[in-house]
Amino acid sequence: IVVFILILLSRSQAINWLEFYKFFAVSLFRISIAYLIASMIAILLAFATVKNKYIESVLLPILDVSQSFPSFALLPFLIVFFGANGFAVIVILTINIIWPILFTIIGSLKGSRQDLNNAATIFGARGVNRFIHFSLPSILPSFISGSIIGWGEAWDVIVGAEIIAQVGGIGAFLG
Repeated sequence: IVVFILILLSRSQAINWLEFYKFFAVSLFRISIAYLIASMIAILLAFATVKNKYIESVLLPILDVSQSFPSFALLPFLIVFFGANGFAVIVILTINIIWPILFTIIGSLKGSRQDLNNAATIFGARGVNRFIHFSLPSILPSFISGSIIGWGEAWDVIVGAEIIAQVGGIGAFLG
């Protein structure tokens, strides 16, 4: 955002604004795709982790250690494996976006009020009905908080990822 404001304030005639907006749209598209993928995976992993004690005991330590790994270090391997294209950038963005969403949802589910959970059970909320009318609304504030953090991290990562992968986008424009 700061770079964007500085570019706007510079009022430089050397900037091709049409090209800038084209590159910005490409980066925004990549972040949006990565955000949707990360959100779906995070919600599924969070519910699987919290609802089953065995999965929680196995999966939560693995996720916790994986979160601390510098995911940007995977970019060269992704480029070798997938090639220098937008897919490698989307994968690295997904890896960066997923952690704040996942752990805020897990925290929300673990900290949910037992009386509300019991009330949902008493009123017959089961299966998909319970998920839609009880579980999703209860995680919504945490999901939004994690999404804001993940979205911000994605803008940090995309500039470097697009420069290293040498693909079009805001990183290529700035690089």
